[in-house]
Amino acid sequence: MKSGVKFNKKVDNKTKVFVENICSGFKRELEEASIELGEDLLQYRERTMSSILFPVLEKNSTKTLMEVGFLKDNKRRNLDFYSLDKNNERCYFIEFKHCFDKSSVKHIAKYNLQKWEKVNEQIKDLNVDTSGYIDGNKDMFGISIFMIVVQTDFKELEKENNNDRYNKLCNKINEQFSEANWYWIYETPQKLIKLPKDEKNLFYSNIAFVGIINEVK
Repeated sequence: MKSGVKFNKKVDNKTKVFVENICSGFKRELEEASIELGEDLLQYRERTMSSILFPVLEKNSTKTLMEVGFLKDNKRRNLDFYSLDKNNERCYFIEFKHCFDKSSVKHIAKYNLQKWEKVNEQIKDLNVDTSGYIDGNKDMFGISIFMIVVQTDFKELEKENNNDRYNKLCNKINEQFSEANWYWIYETPQKLIKLPKDEKNLFYSNIAFVGIINEVK
């Protein structure tokens, strides 16, 4: 199965490296935490996934904050994460959302697509007034991360191979997330699939990160 982050549109190399490190770091953090706790953490929702993402951002930044507030059009808004890269050159404003998607369904559910639209609202027009920012002289980028956790019935898991599931997820992303300029797909290893879960007949076979990267002008 193919791996690595796919960039659909032009993204500069420094931001590419940051995003790639976040994806590979999330994979390690998820596997280590799941094995240590003795359960597949993919069964849980956004708050748990955010708690896994935060230490990954910390390890790839000199500064990482949650629930960062700023003023836009005289209104206070919040973003999920803020990271200053290890070279102290770039700031990343990061918005994160999560959904479950059934492998057996051809299209992403409408209510999940609404989450996708919402996660990008903060990123698309991110024109931050940086005059009061301690890092206001840095290059700034907005990154949306929409996490898709694929639920697969045990019978499907036996019938399909890894490439089938990968291609099916790729098709969904390419068809329904045309605005995205990057995505990453991860195949859940057997050591996590075998861990205890609440729903005995569902397995979390893949996850995907899909997002938009915008430079803050």
